[in-house]
Amino acid sequence: MSSGIIRGQPCTFGFNIFTLPEVPGKILCGEHINFYIDGAPAGGTWQGSGSGTSCFASDFLVLSAQDTAKLSNGAHTLTADYLGGNIYAPSHFGGTFYVRTG
Repeated sequence: MSSGIIRGQPCTFGFNIFTLPEVPGKILCGEHINFYIDGAPAGGTWQGSGSGTSCFASDFLVLSAQDTAKLSNGAHTLTADYLGGNIYAPSHFGGTFYVRTG
């Protein structure tokens, strides 16, 4: 079985940002991550779920079947950028995902 995203099928990418426990009460709540595919703003729907009681924020990039149908087969780069805030510095993640025909 091959892994990867199937063109024309929906998919979801999720990211978590964790804060340092040395900063009690200073949590990420309502702060978001910007998503890019191959350097361009990602389509799809960006959903945030920051928590006011724990030390993390989660964001999800949900790509519809129409979004993945626009991607060519092969390797693509997904980056997630947290732009920083009053307390925390910016953070960046980059990874590769693959698109294939079903």
